[in-house]
Amino acid sequence: KKEMTPKRLAVSTLLSLQNLMQSSPALETMTVQDMVAAVEEKIDSAGINGAGTGNIPLGALNHADVNTIAAGANGDNPTWAHIIDLETAVYVANANAAKMGYIINSGTQGRLKKTKHEAGDLGYLMDKKNMINNYEVGVTNLMPGNLSKGTGTDLNAALFGDFNQLLIGQWGFYDLSVDDKSRKKEGYVEITLNTFLDILLRQPKAFSVIKDWVL
Repeated sequence: KKEMTPKRLAVSTLLSLQNLMQSSPALETMTVQDMVAAVEEKIDSAGINGAGTGNIPLGALNHADVNTIAAGANGDNPTWAHIIDLETAVYVANANAAKMGYIINSGTQGRLKKTKHEAGDLGYLMDKKNMINNYEVGVTNLMPGNLSKGTGTDLNAALFGDFNQLLIGQWGFYDLSVDDKSRKKEGYVEITLNTFLDILLRQPKAFSVIKDWVL
């Protein structure tokens, strides 16, 4: 039995009266797009690294039941063995699916493109098609690169798995509220977008994480 509960996520922006006086619909569209983008970034952040406390969902990196691969006591450089271990843990748990992939940050991307499989092997951990071992890769700096372990600092995380098993629940539609009173003397209207969401790893063993790569 797994439970999802609505957690409020809100984003607000100020619009000047001068802005509202413009006749161009592009300004309105740009404002809406910016607000929706802010919501989407928070969803991604929570799904990857949510703390699971208060009003924040539990993300994949912090879920106790995902497969965890350790690079070293104080962290270590990425290796081909780490890549294979991340993938093998999912397969051993029978949690693999046809559509799987990686999420890494941009610093890790650069390091993997410069690191060969093994000594003397011409192949790199991340190939010219920006794939890792034939799996697609998402690159975002929402994946942390400031972790610590033992004496190691500024360690980087990576996530591999079946992202169909990461569920995003939404209650209702986006709700917009307009406050044209609070900042009226300054000539501003405040618009707030509210939505209610939660995130659930339906099958935690469908994911493997590593949180101690040294770049």
